[in-house]
Amino acid sequence: NGFIDDVRGWDFADGDNDPMDEDIHGTHVAGTIGAVANNGIGIAGVAWDVQILPLKIFGGGPTTTLQAAIGALDYLARLRRDFGVNVVASNNSWGGYFYSQALKDVIDACGDVGILTIAAAGNDGNNNDGRMAAYPASYDSPSIIAVAATDRFDELAGFSNYGARSVDVGAPGVGILSTVPGGEYAVLEGTSMAAPHVAGAVALVAAANPGASAATIRQIILATATPLPSLRGMVATSARLDIGTAVTFNPGGIDGIDGMVVRGGIITVEGVWDDIDIVHVVTTEIRVENLHTATGLRLESASDASLVIKLNGPNAGFTAGGYGLDSTTRVGGSVQVIGQPNFPVVI
Repeated sequence: NGFIDDVRGWDFADGDNDPMDEDIHGTHVAGTIGAVANNGIGIAGVAWDVQILPLKIFGGGPTTTLQAAIGALDYLARLRRDFGVNVVASNNSWGGYFYSQALKDVIDACGDVGILTIAAAGNDGNNNDGRMAAYPASYDSPSIIAVAATDRFDELAGFSNYGARSVDVGAPGVGILSTVPGGEYAVLEGTSMAAPHVAGAVALVAAANPGASAATIRQIILATATPLPSLRGMVATSARLDIGTAVTFNPGGIDGIDGMVVRGGIITVEGVWDDIDIVHVVTTEIRVENLHTATGLRLESASDASLVIKLNGPNAGFTAGGYGLDSTTRVGGSVQVIGQPNFPVVI
């Protein structure tokens, strides 16, 4: 693969095969993801029977380069695409306030081969929906899960970046005990500590659903998160990671929208031919394209969310409540659009 003796990972900061941690940050993150359980020592990671490939992009200091970050992610994409290595996610407990199209492109390339990018939202108490967006968390990419930090009271951590559009979900990031070099343990905080909880959850969901696509795994993680009043309007799901529910969730027809529960993001319903599809939506929008169903489509918002429906393209359209919404309606049955008290339905 062009990397000599990379059996234990690679150091993209220094260009060698020694990715050992010069700080404590990477080791702490790795422990949260996969520290061994049931050994009477220290802690248990989220996915304690997992393989972790360390890719180092920071040298001895607090900064990295785009070249190192892009190189590491490209390496992962190549491992899965060219060598069949079962990489399901990269954990990215790092970031900055700069946009790079090249970095976004390599993240999308990872997504194309089935790798999710788990990204820390940032630690400046900043709204990532605004002009100061933190990357890679804020890239508009279907393969990213951007993670805010919550505390033990299920409140958004005071330091955590947030964003109703750009940050997907919350996860514990305050008072996190994990491994550090030298066989020791330490308590740290940050969205860097929150992201690996999600990365570990992705590994567990992937193991519980062999063959599931990256999109399905992402949807399961977001769909099963626990809604919290403290996160309403702060992250797209208004919810905190729920690993137990995610692992036991039966995706059923999740790829085909049928019976699907969705929080966050944009769901496109296109070419629906079968029986009634039910989509429970939380703070998201649905794009409806070219419906042909002769039975019906049911779009229902949750109790605490608005429902926004967009009709795309010259052939898009449907009938709701007997009233035509578009002259090119192609629906043979009916569409039920069900809102909730005090929350509007926007078409």
